[in-house]
Amino acid sequence: MKIDILTFIVFERALIHHINQENRITCFAEAHRLLRSGGMYILQDRTLQDIQLPGSPEHIRGYIFDVYPHLRNFENQRRPDTVEVIDGLQSIGFKQVKAFSLLEKRTVYKSFSQLATDFQARKGRSILHELSNKEIAHLIRHIEKSLGAEVDIVEKDFWTVWVGIK
Repeated sequence: MKIDILTFIVFERALIHHINQENRITCFAEAHRLLRSGGMYILQDRTLQDIQLPGSPEHIRGYIFDVYPHLRNFENQRRPDTVEVIDGLQSIGFKQVKAFSLLEKRTVYKSFSQLATDFQARKGRSILHELSNKEIAHLIRHIEKSLGAEVDIVEKDFWTVWVGIK
C-alpha cells in the first residue's frame, strides 16, 4: 500500500522578518509546493505597523524606539509590509489571502525588576542585540521612569497573521 503524505497546514511564526524580500518569495513558493490542494499557509510576524506603536505598559517594545529612534531604520529594513506579503502570496498562487491583527499576551511581570532582568538578558527581543550593555541599562531606566510603580505589567505582542489557501 502506497501512502502519500499530504500537508494540510504550514505555519511560520516570526520567520519572514529574518529573510529578504526575494527569499520571502522563495519561502512562500516552498510552502505552496508542500501543501496539498486546499491546504492552508499561515504566517505570523510583526509588520512595520505592529512595531511602531508607542511605548506603554502593554507595548513595552515601543519604549525601545522612544530611546533609540535609529533602531526604527533597522526594523524598517527587515519588517515586511502587509500589502507586500499579500502580493507575494498571491503571486505564488495562494488564493483567499487574508491578513488580520492579533494581540497576544507575551508575559506578566509581577515587578519591574523581572522586566529589567528580561531586558538585560535580551530575552525574546532580538533587536536588543543591537544595543550595548550601557545602552540597555539606559533603556531600562527610561522604561522604569515611564512605568512608575506599576506592578503586574501585562506585556502584549502585536502581530499580523496572513492566511492563504492553495
